[in-house]
Amino acid sequence: MTTTTTRQPQHVRYFVALITAFALIAAACGKGPDLPKTVDAAPAIQNRSNAAALEVDGTSSDIQWAASGSPASVADSIASIEAPDERSDDAGGDVFLLYSSGTVWVTPAPGGGSAVLLYQDNDQAYNRHNGILILNSRWGSRVNNYRSSGGSSNGFRGGGSSSGK
Repeated sequence: MTTTTTRQPQHVRYFVALITAFALIAAACGKGPDLPKTVDAAPAIQNRSNAAALEVDGTSSDIQWAASGSPASVADSIASIEAPDERSDDAGGDVFLLYSSGTVWVTPAPGGGSAVLLYQDNDQAYNRHNGILILNSRWGSRVNNYRSSGGSSNGFRGGGSSSGK
């Protein structure tokens, strides 16, 4: 008795390998824009600074910039380079831009102009500014989609049925 094995043609194996490689590259690139580069390129940005020099509380932020103009106009300037996934304008003048790769906070600088602070971890931004961001229900839904771990540290539990919540 003879047994035969069926092997995939070589071109099929190459095709599968190519599709797998493309999927891995796409997943690696899907982390969102390079926010330091995006903010640096915005016309309203003057220079990188530090929170103390800008006279703002930079708790948990990663990079800070000085900018000319109101927070809304500075946020518009940044958004013209890379459109945010979500934007939240607070009545007090603060503007938050949400990207999958981080959160940009634009706030009035006491010395004039605006201070721009980048949180490369969206949960850090939410934990620091949840009093403002909780008012934007879409923000919590988007942040949960960006989270790579299964846990939720920002208090949003997502949608779906009520079982298990």
